[in-house]
Amino acid sequence: MERPNLEAEDFVRQVCFLMEVDVDRLAGRGRDSSTAASRRLLATLGIERWGQRAKELARVLNKHPDVVSEWASKGGSRRQTDPDFSEEVEELDRRLSGTFTSSSEK
Repeated sequence: MERPNLEAEDFVRQVCFLMEVDVDRLAGRGRDSSTAASRRLLATLGIERWGQRAKELARVLNKHPDVVSEWASKGGSRRQTDPDFSEEVEELDRRLSGTFTSSSEK
C-alpha cells in the first residue's frame, strides 16, 4: 500500500476524520471504552504502519509520549489476539492509504 510520509497533525486529523471521531475527544481526558479503543487504533496504525512517532502523536494530542506508546503497545497486543480489532486496523489502513492513492491518480 502507498503510505506517504505524513506530519503527525495531518495523520491524526485524517485518521480521526475516517473514524468519525473528533480530535478533541482523543486529546481530552475521557476514559470511556469507545475513546480508549479509538486511541489504541490510531496509535497502533500510526506507529506500526505509518511510521509515526509516539512523541509526535503525543504532542498533537497533548499527551505524554509514554501514554501514546502504551496505547500502541496495547493495540498491538490486541491486534494479535483479537481478529475484529485486527480487521479494524487493516480496514482503516486501507481507507487511509486509499485517500492518497485516489488523489495521486487524478
